Amino acid sequence: MSALEQFGVEIFTQHNIFDRISASKPFRPDNPAFIFIKSGSIKLRQHFSDLELSANMFMVTDPQTVYELISVSDDFQSRMVSY
Repeated sequence: MSALEQFGVEIFTQHNIFDRISASKPFRPDNPAFIFIKSGSIKLRQHFSDLELSANMFMVTDPQTVYELISVSDDFQSRMVSY
């Protein structure tokens, strides 16, 4: 177990981010997270507002907020830190 994992910090990439983010229905995250988009884009709906995140952008998710995944580009690469 790494030092970060001992404190409940998890790191996700584009390969396993959908283990934490539901792609099939609206979701509310269990924990706050920082998502950094390395390349490509992802479209989300936050409450009733559409958001598009593209390369070199980041967002902070809030467990009190409902999100819905709209689309992900083929060249999407990301890092997400959840705590």
